[in-house]
Amino acid sequence: MIKTKRVLVYIIGITIFLFASCKKQSTKTLPTQYNGPEAVTAPLAHHASLWNKYKNNDENSIAVLITNNNSNWLGVVHAFKSFGIPFSLTTNVSEAIKHPVVFIYPEISGKTFTDGDANKLINYTTGGGSLIGSELMGRKLMSFFGIANSEPSNTRFSASLVNLQDPVLEQFVYPEEKTFLFGDKKTFPSIFGMYGYIPAGAKTLIEYEDNTALLTSYKQGAGITYAFGIDLGYFIQRCYCSRGFNGERTYVNGYDPALDVFLRIIKKIYLASNPNAVTIGTVPENKKLTICLSHDVDYSFSVENSLKYAAMEKANNVTATYFIQAKYVKDYNDEVFFSPKYIADIKRVYAMGMEIASHSISHSHAFIHFNYGTGKEAYPTYQPFVLTEDSTKDASILGELRVSKFLLEKALNDKVTVSSFRAGYLCDPPTLPQALISTGYKACSNVTANLSRTHLPFQLNYDRGFKEELNIFEYPITIEDEEKPTMMKRYDKAVEVLNKISTYGGFACVLIHPNILKEKFEFEQKIIREFSGKAYFTTLSNFSSWWNARNKVSIAVKISAKTAILTVNSPDNIKGLSFQVPDYWHLDPNETGIKAEKGVIITEKLEGTRNIKFHIE
Repeated sequence: MIKTKRVLVYIIGITIFLFASCKKQSTKTLPTQYNGPEAVTAPLAHHASLWNKYKNNDENSIAVLITNNNSNWLGVVHAFKSFGIPFSLTTNVSEAIKHPVVFIYPEISGKTFTDGDANKLINYTTGGGSLIGSELMGRKLMSFFGIANSEPSNTRFSASLVNLQDPVLEQFVYPEEKTFLFGDKKTFPSIFGMYGYIPAGAKTLIEYEDNTALLTSYKQGAGITYAFGIDLGYFIQRCYCSRGFNGERTYVNGYDPALDVFLRIIKKIYLASNPNAVTIGTVPENKKLTICLSHDVDYSFSVENSLKYAAMEKANNVTATYFIQAKYVKDYNDEVFFSPKYIADIKRVYAMGMEIASHSISHSHAFIHFNYGTGKEAYPTYQPFVLTEDSTKDASILGELRVSKFLLEKALNDKVTVSSFRAGYLCDPPTLPQALISTGYKACSNVTANLSRTHLPFQLNYDRGFKEELNIFEYPITIEDEEKPTMMKRYDKAVEVLNKISTYGGFACVLIHPNILKEKFEFEQKIIREFSGKAYFTTLSNFSSWWNARNKVSIAVKISAKTAILTVNSPDNIKGLSFQVPDYWHLDPNETGIKAEKGVIITEKLEGTRNIKFHIE
């Protein structure tokens, strides 16, 4: 018995020693070429975005009539741009009614319009225009929308589509599109204010759980009105800025298109209201969807496996993004693995055509609570040390970004610019967007699509707030590998999700940790083969360059008796951008570098201004 106790004490002692050794900080010494960066990261200058930046002269677009300059119009702008819906912002009713659709945002009260302006909107609609209202409170225009009363509440948590045979709703066939949540009432006793309408002649299209209407339509003369009971811009901003109310059904590995449903409805209204409507495609080369395969390399044995994944991807003629942890400090999480062999393997992955991106230095669960940093962090003096799962010392957001980027670029002999970032555990501090821009990144893949309630990329704001837009985009994750059951057991579900997203040209980022092969490897192979030809496979860096260029594209349409001229202005070079055009437009045979299909044109390359001629039949 005494001998057994001694053995037990010995084992406990060894265990404590080993555990303590793991806690002891040690650093991998790299060659002096890795010392840096020397340049200081300066604070990002920022200012509130102004609505008149988005005012233009294209009368073929939707007019967004701003009734409150201090509203969340920026959310509407970013969502419209993601969906390729052309628009112009204005505060002038006379300018707005020159457009085929007018979206009054964010509200209509008794004091919103003069009698003269109200009558202009009434005459516009009865004469054939489409009028979209939001948060109706003014009695005169409320009755014009076919609504008897408007009831405010901040305890509405769900909504369902009704009257699915209506032209703007017939596009929705999946359960996730027909019913969606705004928040989790078990967690939040109240969320944000919405208006529920009591129709007086209007048709209900979307209904809250209390049977009041969220969206109505009402014929008025030759035109039609629509009324939203929700501040769409506010809801968009909360979802884009990771400030939702837990309304997503699942965190990841599902289809949760609540925002997309609203935007697809508005797009359909625009298409139905304007016989010469043109919209901008969301997928290069007019493929059905974009798929970005990505790998988080954050474990010592993952590096060698990455070579096998990259070889398989190359053999299948696709590329992928490898988020590499530049780990040079031994701590609670793991051993050091940013070593000469690791660096050699990174080079081999890159040589196979894959993107090398940053997955931070420390891969800390506490990243969301890190200090912003000084902008002077550099190797070897920057020494982030993970103490426990929830505690890290001597770390900063800027340090994780700038030092990892510098080391990875040095590992690739400065032949490539590291432009994409993903934090460990998808930690998402509010200051991350401006930190990414300040340190030279172009893309972020740090949240899930379901959390954001959209299956398209979206533009980020300063501090993930509502007022100051930044030139960087989030590319949300749709499918990942850590949820149970294992990946091959949910392969069919993943295919189903991707097919649903493909119905409107969505984006899907697939996250696979290369810590093992077998079923994860097989899953990815099958996804590639399943969507070969249908999806556009690309790296995050390449797609973000394309998406950023697309975001700057503007269009205008001029119609004569038998001719339509589509003017496209693209400040940056962009390839494979498509445009949805009316079926009865026929591309002039003298136009070159453009592939025409029924209702679609695909441009080979655009840069600068180009006038594209069509014949109308």
